[in-house]
Amino acid sequence: MGERRRHGVPSPEEIRRSVTRGRSAVFPLDAAVDMPGAAALAAGLRAELARDDLLVLVSPSRPPSIRVVQLIGEPELTWCRAELETLVADFRRTARRLIERCRAEAGPAWDEDEAFERIEVDGTHWWLSPHGDHCRFERADGAEVVEAHIERPDAVDPGFLLLFAETSGGYPNVRAACVEGFHDMCRLLESAGAHTG
Repeated sequence: MGERRRHGVPSPEEIRRSVTRGRSAVFPLDAAVDMPGAAALAAGLRAELARDDLLVLVSPSRPPSIRVVQLIGEPELTWCRAELETLVADFRRTARRLIERCRAEAGPAWDEDEAFERIEVDGTHWWLSPHGDHCRFERADGAEVVEAHIERPDAVDPGFLLLFAETSGGYPNVRAACVEGFHDMCRLLESAGAHTG
């Protein structure tokens, strides 16, 4: 404990009092602490704060700092689980449909990254931007974004799923539960036992 305090990190009790849902706390570390040292301090805190739904992150600033956020807790997890399952199913269905349509229209060109700019699926126009293993699909009216894995359209990336939820205009409980964005979405998927790969 003395070592942590010396480097600018308060006690776990002080951290618990400082962090609330939607209000993180940042603790600048002593200038002598390098990234491996910051990572070691954060690992110790993670172990002590894990049961409190607190996530400990290291910022590579100079000097490094530690940021602590309050993740979604069990009551919220339970409250929005059914909507999360619907969101995942809708995302997968939409991603599969978009990828299938691209393959049907482009044929071998799709595999060679010589894709086209726009497709039509079920009367809706989508702009697309393939990049690496993924393709970003944006509805032409700007109402929805789907970032899908080209070879595995059922794969669910927490960040891409959150983007889909935010741009679709639906899933209000899931969006409200993701106060900490990507980190809360990871927690939601983990707690629901959702297979993401």
